This record gives sequence, C-alpha cells and structure tokens, in this order.
Amino acid sequence: MWTTVRRRSSTFLSAAAVLGLVSMHATPARAQACCAATGVVTPARLGIDDQALVGGQARVGAIVGSYDHRGNYVGAASGTTEVDAEQDAFAAARFLPRAQLSMLVPFVQTYRSTGTGSEAGGGLGDLNAGVRYDFTWVGARRYVPGIAALGGLTIPSGRPPEAASNPLATDATGSGFVQVTAGLALEESFGPWLFDVTGIVAFRPARSARGVEDAPGPQVALLGAVTYTLENGAGIAVVASYTLEGDVSIDGRTAPDTARRVALLTLAGLYPLPRRLRLQGSVFGNPPAQKLGKNSPVGLGAVLGLVRPWS
Repeated sequence: MWTTVRRRSSTFLSAAAVLGLVSMHATPARAQACCAATGVVTPARLGIDDQALVGGQARVGAIVGSYDHRGNYVGAASGTTEVDAEQDAFAAARFLPRAQLSMLVPFVQTYRSTGTGSEAGGGLGDLNAGVRYDFTWVGARRYVPGIAALGGLTIPSGRPPEAASNPLATDATGSGFVQVTAGLALEESFGPWLFDVTGIVAFRPARSARGVEDAPGPQVALLGAVTYTLENGAGIAVVASYTLEGDVSIDGRTAPDTARRVALLTLAGLYPLPRRLRLQGSVFGNPPAQKLGKNSPVGLGAVLGLVRPWS
C-alpha cells in the first residue's frame, strides 16, 4: 500500500509504481487471497476487519539484458553480472473506518562485475509512505465495484547515484528524488475470483546534482490482477503492470529519447499459517519481447515475505 518507485540506476526492482492494489473481501479466506495478488508490490494491505499489521520481505533478482532507446532488446554483455537484493520492513494501521496508512523501510544491496573486476555495496533505501481510502467495499453492492483512492510519498533517504563512491556505483541505494503518487483502484469479485484494475500517476520535482538540474518526466502505471481463492484460505494471483515515463528534462530542456517503458509480470501466492501469520511469495520478471520496453533493464527475481495482522 505504498509507492515503490525508486529509480536506482540499473535495477528492475523499481519497475512498478503501485500502492494498495487489491481490496479485501469480508470473508477471511478471500481477504488472504487478495493479499496474494499484491505479492511483490504491496504486501502491507489491511483487510476490512484488520486494524494493523507488521511484516517483512526479502527479494533478489538478476539483470539479464536491457532495452535501448528504440525499444530493442539486448542481452547482457558477456562477462558482466548484476544481482540486486532488498529487505523491507513494513507496517500498516487503520486511522479511519475506511482509511489506512502504511510505511516501508527498505535496505538494498547490489553486486556488479565486469571484465575488469567486481564489487558490492548497499545501505538504506528510499523510505515510502502510502494511504488508501475505500469509498466502497468489494461485494457490498451488487452492481458497484470496490473503489479506492490511493496516495503515496517517497522520501529520498537513500544514497543517490552522484554520491556513490564505488567505481561501479554499487553503493547507490536511492534515486535522490521526492516522489508524489496518486491513483484509483477498481475491484470486483465473482465467486472465488477477484479482478483488479489500478491506475497510478507519479510526479518527481526537479533536483540539482553536481550543478545540473534534472527532472524526470511524469510517470503512469497501469496494473491488472486476477486472484483465485482456495478453500483453505490460500491464494494464487497473476499480476501484469506497464509503466510509462516521459522524457527527462535537463536544465529546463527536454532530452530526446530518454522516455522509459517497463512491463512487469508476476506470479504470486499466499499460504495461511498458525497464529494469523501469512506466508507470501512471488516470482516476477520483465518480458524480453522487442519494443515492449524502452531505456530499462530486463531481469528476473523472487520475493518471500511474512505478515502478521491484528483485528
């Protein structure tokens, strides 16, 4: 339920800008399955009867290629390696009957190697906060879907790329930008199936780095998710997102061919454990199809997390 867009210079882990994607059903089994649909991007999501939760997750991924400015896919150069890891601690609390607030603290690490050497680095990433307000609940009205407003804020607490001291910049852990996000989520259920569509816009004000003013273009993220709930409360979900970002502005001038396009596919699952714990995991990646991406890395990864809610 937060924004997770942190433009680290070469990691696909910040591909989607998503806060609070999937609404919770009134029944415990459905509520848990909805969490599965958020596997990678938003595990801190309260159910209708939940008042708070805490959790943590770990993710790891490897870069296998990239898209150039024309949208052509190119595999990683021979002898080069990049592995990105992240550990997140998060919490969420309800402050109004229909409103909830979440916080996420990330710790990131990067390993890179080239033909001339290798190095690793990491540290605190960019802090994230998110808010969600549900105007209507899923299933509350026969012909009205669940509708929720989303908002988020990213604080540049990580080390920006220009402040990195390692030769391969593996100690860069943040983007350096403040980011403000707003979105709308629509959700509807049919028996054990839950369908979700979310649209999000993100803005990052210009900042100065080494005497150059840099302003990323506006960003739009579209996401769709389909979740199936099992009788025991477990769930499985398929999530697809596509992020579009405008050209970068440098010192007030638009830099051509700097726009970005990022597609991300996720297969997520959830399994309920004793003491109200829930185990969440997912695998995700950027499809390496020609013209599908632009100015973005391509990689594969996995996430494993544990969440404890309270009613």
